[in-house]
Amino acid sequence: MYQAEVGASCDSLNTLSFDDILDLIHSLNPAYRESAVFIMSEKAENALRKIKTYRGKPVWTKGLTNDLPDKLFGFPVYSTNKLYDDSNNNRPILFGDFKYLWIGDRGKRAVKRLTECYAERGQVAYMTSERVDAKLVLPKL
Repeated sequence: MYQAEVGASCDSLNTLSFDDILDLIHSLNPAYRESAVFIMSEKAENALRKIKTYRGKPVWTKGLTNDLPDKLFGFPVYSTNKLYDDSNNNRPILFGDFKYLWIGDRGKRAVKRLTECYAERGQVAYMTSERVDAKLVLPKL
């Protein structure tokens, strides 16, 4: 269940266009647009980077410096492998002002030492886990 409404969608990443991105931008309330950012899956970024002008030049290029995020239509873009593709009603591109999304720890970080599995090779492995949750605190102005 989503805490925020879906502003715009397209059929799949294969048919994704910049017009779809403009629809997504303008589906957001203008009060939130000033500080909005894109968070997208690596597959979505790859699909957008493949769009070219009529002369074959890529429309979206990397930022001028490495310490600043890329920008798409003037909004910062952050790519992650934590967002999935467009199957099973997943949302591969998020756009909004995420100041109104609280992310909280729901427990302590646990580290477990795994020695039995790797004992014959003289190795030790570690497995960590952490529970986090998120809540949209201001869905609309």
